[in-house]
Amino acid sequence: MSAHIDLSRRAFISALPAVTADLALPARATQTSTTHWSMLVDTRRCIACQACTMACAMENASPEGQFRTVVATYAVNDQAGRTGLSVLPRLCNHCEDPPCIPVCPVGATFKREDGIVLVDGDRCVGCAYCVQACPYDARFVNHDTGKADKCTF
Repeated sequence: MSAHIDLSRRAFISALPAVTADLALPARATQTSTTHWSMLVDTRRCIACQACTMACAMENASPEGQFRTVVATYAVNDQAGRTGLSVLPRLCNHCEDPPCIPVCPVGATFKREDGIVLVDGDRCVGCAYCVQACPYDARFVNHDTGKADKCTF
């Protein structure tokens, strides 16, 4: 028997069903509500100052260099050839049909009845499948915890 432990991705994936068999059921919120929360950002008024990014980082104690929301800036040209600045806040949109939920092998990502998509840190194994599935680039693996992290509203 070899004392060497195989740490390859293939070994991890093949062992995952045996290790997480009892965690395979999705987490469920106990709260019931008819409200469906959403966030509206008026990009016509945004000046890309990143104040919302810093406020979110301070409120949620994000690790240094990692942010739950970022305002991306783009140079755009109109049909007349003029160049301007366009801003796009990149945050979790708490999708109606979130693509991050079905890819989670342990059911750590779930959607509450009020529409908020969350990650159960106790279940998350840090595989980052949900990070790859998010079309808004709104998730990351937290360097401090090794778990998926995102906007929690």
